[in-house]
Amino acid sequence: MELFIVVVAILFVQVWGSENPLHRDAWFFNWLKSLASKLSLNEDFFFICAVGLPVLAVGSLFVFIAQHSYWSLLPISVLLLLYSFGRGEFSGALEAYTESCYQEDWASACSFAQGFQVDTDAIAENDWKGLHQQVLEAAAYRGFERMFAVLFWFFLFGPVAAWAYRLLFLFVHQGPSGALAKKCLWVVEWPAVRALGLSFAMTGNFV
Repeated sequence: MELFIVVVAILFVQVWGSENPLHRDAWFFNWLKSLASKLSLNEDFFFICAVGLPVLAVGSLFVFIAQHSYWSLLPISVLLLLYSFGRGEFSGALEAYTESCYQEDWASACSFAQGFQVDTDAIAENDWKGLHQQVLEAAAYRGFERMFAVLFWFFLFGPVAAWAYRLLFLFVHQGPSGALAKKCLWVVEWPAVRALGLSFAMTGNFV
């Protein structure tokens, strides 16, 4: 059933493109603000509660539904997977950056590079090699977190694990976060990165 869920989710992604209507993260950020205002916790316990409680709640709901109607998990799994995929435009932005580079339009290239969170102010003007290196690193990671890491954990432990990865990613990248949260993200991404590297080595296709 996992493969069917992935196929259905990817079909929706192909139809929606970057305009995924499920990518509404305001609830999570509001949850963080509410938790911070009501409880006085150090940054590590705050992280555990902020990410752990929603994951625990959805996981418990998932187990409860599975005990009563296994097939009801199908649409829920598709929704969780769709939410877990990466946000925003990717392929189009990368193509636009590449086109700007071919035209040697430095200002335009920097503008698209900033969309990948590249600090272009730290790069000397017309230092194309330095800019390419920064964009390559940023785009490679963004491509990884958008889909491969999500599918990696989905196939290992199911849609709740994929959803947990997205919440962890959002928590770490939404602003200043503690060492524990960053370490957890590193640990979670480490095996997925190695699996992606192995797939590159086996296929010889880095595209």
